[in-house]
Amino acid sequence: MPRPRVLLIDDSRTAQAAFGIGLEDAGFEVLVAGDAREAMGILAQRRCALVLADYQLPGTNGLDLLAALRGAYPDAPLILYSASMTPDLAGQARDFGGGRRA
Repeated sequence: MPRPRVLLIDDSRTAQAAFGIGLEDAGFEVLVAGDAREAMGILAQRRCALVLADYQLPGTNGLDLLAALRGAYPDAPLILYSASMTPDLAGQARDFGGGRRA
């Protein structure tokens, strides 16, 4: 049986390794992108059950990337994370997600 595929978008190799190990240990196949362009290329070729994106990405921020992904993949679960979460950013992410909380 194929494992659910997750796209992890983060430009930090340390974060890629840490999240990747945890996700693989949880039974996911993990694809990794370092920026928005790479993420869009992966998603054009492969379907993912979940997309995880860091807020701080080169060239764009994770919230803008997830907004673009939401338009192209309206049913995909999208998760934004940040090492420097602020109340304002948390509110924007909640608004983007329609107020849903995990």
